[in-house]
Amino acid sequence: MVSFLLLLISGIIFQHYLSIKTTPILLIALVLIPIIWLVRSKRLLILLLMLTFFTGMIRYSLIQKRFEHISNILNSFDKKEVQLVGKIKTRSKTKKGVKYLIENQTIATDSFRWEGDVKFHLYSDKDEFIPMGTVVKGVGEFKQLRGPRNPGEFDFQSFYQRKNIWGIIFQDKKTKIIIVDSTQYSFSEWVENVRQSVKTMFERSIGGEAGSLMTALIVGLREEIPKEIKQDFVDTGVIHVLAVSGLHVGYVLVIFLPIVKLFRIPYGWDKIAVVLALIAFAIFTGGKASVLRAVIMASLYVIAPLFNRKANLWNIIAVTAIGLLVYNPAYLFDLGFLLSFTAVASIVFFYKQFEKVLPERTKISNIKNPVLKYMFALFLVSLSAQIGTLPFTWMFFNRIPIISLMANVIIVPLIGLLVALGFAIVLLGSWLPFLANTFGSVVWLLSQIIFWLTHSFASLPVAFIDIKTPSVINILQYITIIAFLFTLIRPVTKRKSLLLLVFWLNLIVWPWILHRPALDIIFLDVGQGDGAIIRIPTSFWGKSKIMIIDAGEKKFGVDKGEKVVLPTLKHLGVKKVNLIVMTHPHSDHIGGVEALLENTQVEKIWDTRTTYRSKLYQRILTRIEQDSIPYLQMTSGKWVDDYSPLQVFVIHPDSTFAKVEDNVNNMSVVTKLVYGDISLLFVGDLEKEGDWEMLSFGDLNRSNVLKVGHHGSITSTTQQFLNLVQPEYAVVSVGEGNKFNHPSELVLKRLRLSGATVCRTDLEGAIWLKTDGNKIWRHYW
Repeated sequence: MVSFLLLLISGIIFQHYLSIKTTPILLIALVLIPIIWLVRSKRLLILLLMLTFFTGMIRYSLIQKRFEHISNILNSFDKKEVQLVGKIKTRSKTKKGVKYLIENQTIATDSFRWEGDVKFHLYSDKDEFIPMGTVVKGVGEFKQLRGPRNPGEFDFQSFYQRKNIWGIIFQDKKTKIIIVDSTQYSFSEWVENVRQSVKTMFERSIGGEAGSLMTALIVGLREEIPKEIKQDFVDTGVIHVLAVSGLHVGYVLVIFLPIVKLFRIPYGWDKIAVVLALIAFAIFTGGKASVLRAVIMASLYVIAPLFNRKANLWNIIAVTAIGLLVYNPAYLFDLGFLLSFTAVASIVFFYKQFEKVLPERTKISNIKNPVLKYMFALFLVSLSAQIGTLPFTWMFFNRIPIISLMANVIIVPLIGLLVALGFAIVLLGSWLPFLANTFGSVVWLLSQIIFWLTHSFASLPVAFIDIKTPSVINILQYITIIAFLFTLIRPVTKRKSLLLLVFWLNLIVWPWILHRPALDIIFLDVGQGDGAIIRIPTSFWGKSKIMIIDAGEKKFGVDKGEKVVLPTLKHLGVKKVNLIVMTHPHSDHIGGVEALLENTQVEKIWDTRTTYRSKLYQRILTRIEQDSIPYLQMTSGKWVDDYSPLQVFVIHPDSTFAKVEDNVNNMSVVTKLVYGDISLLFVGDLEKEGDWEMLSFGDLNRSNVLKVGHHGSITSTTQQFLNLVQPEYAVVSVGEGNKFNHPSELVLKRLRLSGATVCRTDLEGAIWLKTDGNKIWRHYW
């Protein structure tokens, strides 16, 4: 069955990247079937394998077609006022009100109406209680979910679309949500109400953060766990215990197997009872992919003896995955699905390998002390799971957990106790409230111990290692070295390890030989502001220096340094910033600098000459002085060779202009970056008066790339200045739907007529350019 699973996955991946229409896929399959039928040996098996591959392609092509159809329709509603009629599926509190998940019946504007089987989030700032299952009518602005805007950002659009959630509606503040029909009721609403009742029971008998933890463990609702506690679980590497998954299904299995024996349920029916309990648990925890995987696997394992079959774990894993992927091929790109299956497969495979390679005295089967045996087995299970899931935690979270091996050994048993007590509270809460409250006190105490442990582990300097996002080659190197180590340790496969070692060395050497250094220029999407990261290759060994020109805004609780610049640096594996250029002290340019000073090592800062002051700017200057960071106020004529092979030339402002100019925008530090034959011009918020000053530098302005001044404002980028620059690329850093109506259509027209390719962060997200010094190109990250 593993062979069939791999072919199904191959078909889905093949279709994901090639996006072939359904009809050609069917035609290819029809042509190949008679050809394969001519093969005499194992033709039925080959035919089935081929059909499995095409099944993956066809199922995923149907998903693609549906997604494209829905997306095209919803484009016509984007950023417009709509009327939504639908049924409330779930509700949860937000800081400003309530968030409802609405199962759409109709969505309409004044000119267009659509009925579709999709879901939306409806946000209301009125904390009103509307029961689940109620059909409501909401009125407000509709926004489609967006994909990642900057490198390394989580793809919320794909994440929610896999859950069939397609957009957000912000309820008009002047109107209330109208109840259309409160008589409709379904099984799913009943389930959701039961989940909310259990949540209320935990709030009453346990309360506080401990009650929120128990709610997450038993019914999968973890929205109310404080962000700080979640982060401790993440940093400790035990966040998986908060996501209802195989671990929790295992607890349910351990609890219910003795119960059916206690009630002396006849053989056969006892196994069916356990399976029904597992199915009920999956339903009441929301039916997530990780839970469904565990429940199907556990059910197959339990009922295998009824059919006189052996429970082959690999077949069970494969059959479960095939079933879920045929039902919804998009699961393959869901992080929960990937982590869930790779963890189980790794435990099944590597746990046995450890049993084979460990010395006789340390093998689990030979350890006599039951406590030591249990703890060591749990450690090996945790290590086995981590070996398989590490590529995904590396890829999605840019970190390698270290302390999690020890933390899991201590915290997982405690979580098991909490789950058992949670079920006891649910079963006894209505009949014996005193006993439920007593259990609640024990849960509170255990929860405090868990919170203290996770916080202590997370605070350790060796809790995890931050690392840049891996390439495909990095993942292959990791897999090869793991395979090499296991084949080297076993005497039977020791000779084969040499081949793996040679292959691993090739994976190290050839990418290094073929590597061609390139300058990376990333114009970040920081909203209505500027922020760019320049990664400068300084050696053939892949070492680089980092320059940041502006870092986005900080206002109204939004810090683009924290939300955008730092995560992108983490994605790139950057721990030290060699130079920050603050073009001028407006908050939409320097707001993110504060977060950079607090969270990274900064070597040097350049600033403009100005008497302008603000609280933010003063805080930054104070912090620079406290940290003794070299600080220079730049003027024109500076040629800097500290970042070779990149040359940096400061063109503006000159000291005379600095004394007479009142407009801070025109005091922007203008830098020209030269890398081989390619040059880039960063002009900050320079306006027409600043442009006129730049004209005196003549051909020095000529550049392949222009960072357009003042977000494309009509007061910037004059025709005379543009005639001198003659850019191939013109990048406009601007916020979507900004109140200033930037960029100006007149400026955009000028740029297009100049022959420049115009790139806008409001339309495309971050713009990533690369150059080898001879040519420059877009990197479609």
